[in-house]
Amino acid sequence: MDDERVLPKAVEKPAAKAKSKVSARTITLVAALFLGFIMIYFDKNAIGIILVSMQQDFGFSNVQKGMVMSAFFIGYAAMQVPAGILNTKLGSKPILTFAMAAIAVFATLAGFAKAVMFIIVIRFLAGAIAHSGYAPSAAKEVATKLPLDQRTLAQGILISASGIAGIIVPLVVSPVFGGLRLATRLLDDCWRISYRWDNPSFCLAKRQKKEKSHH
Repeated sequence: MDDERVLPKAVEKPAAKAKSKVSARTITLVAALFLGFIMIYFDKNAIGIILVSMQQDFGFSNVQKGMVMSAFFIGYAAMQVPAGILNTKLGSKPILTFAMAAIAVFATLAGFAKAVMFIIVIRFLAGAIAHSGYAPSAAKEVATKLPLDQRTLAQGILISASGIAGIIVPLVVSPVFGGLRLATRLLDDCWRISYRWDNPSFCLAKRQKKEKSHH
């Protein structure tokens, strides 16, 4: 009787899945989230430039200056978990919409500040209510709306917004802010132009009042 040898069966490799096509909807979603992140980091980083003029205007100490900077991150850190819970219950789209609207509201309110404590409270609320929910909501949008093979690239694009905003903010805010102060003869409180839409008229009125006081 001949020896019978059992040959191992060839293991068939699973066919590679075809990559999903990048749709117009995907591009629109990632672009919108990216611009939202730019706005988020613009609001977060611009305060570092504007705070110098704020300090001159209000005359607050370096300790109070640190409190203004810290207030934002205290609120931001404290609300990360609650923001995630709300995201699960309400969905990411309402949170994203609310975050963008809240950033605009708190930025506008900051332009009406009359005391350093008001700025501290506004920055705390901006971090806690406006900023905290955006990142987890954006991550959920990517995870639920994009195909698996496109999620990593999308997340990389969104994460790059922090670095890009870090480049853009000083290039935009510093020249505009410096030009404004020069045009208004170094009026310190014209830092408000960065927050209030009506500040060109505000600064002009302040300049005229200053000129009259010198006559």
